[in-house]
Amino acid sequence: MSAKKEKVVVELTKAYLNLNPGEIAGFDPDTARQLITQHAAVPYKPAEAEPAVRKSSTKGKASE
Repeated sequence: MSAKKEKVVVELTKAYLNLNPGEIAGFDPDTARQLITQHAAVPYKPAEAEPAVRKSSTKGKASE
C-alpha cells in the first residue's frame, strides 16, 4: 500500500518545466518551497466564490 503524498498548491509567476506563468499546480512541499523562495510561484489562494444570481425568466410572460 502506498502512502498518500502531500501536495502544496501554488500559482506560478514564472515558467517552470512545461507550465506557464498564471497556471495553478500542485507540488511536493520541498519543490513548492523552492519555487516560492525563487519567486517563481506564490501560494495559491482561491478567490471567494461569488454567489450565483438567478436571472428572472421572461419565458411564459405576456408582453404588452
